[in-house]
Amino acid sequence: MRKQANLECWEEILSEQISSGLTQIKWCEQNSINIHKFRYWKRRLSLNPSAEADPNEGKWALIAPKAKSIPNNSHGESCIQIQIGQATVTVTEQVNFDTLSDVISLLMKYVQ
Repeated sequence: MRKQANLECWEEILSEQISSGLTQIKWCEQNSINIHKFRYWKRRLSLNPSAEADPNEGKWALIAPKAKSIPNNSHGESCIQIQIGQATVTVTEQVNFDTLSDVISLLMKYVQ
């Protein structure tokens, strides 16, 4: 039971760091977390326990709504904005999902 609680605690810590937009080192310094412990748990929780997992399977990202709403871009199209770290991507209805997936994957590498 305690082991599961510890895993869930570290999952939440890792999620908070990612959504903060700060580097791992800066976030750990601000939150009094040992960077070596942080990276140990990041590695441990990112290991895939299933050898049969599909490498092309998508990953989930934390989505937190902001108070500011952007219903239309400058051309009057409905859009959303995705913030990953300090980068913001504006997505319209005509989005190419393959390109969007590539952009998000690339940005996630720099955040982690």
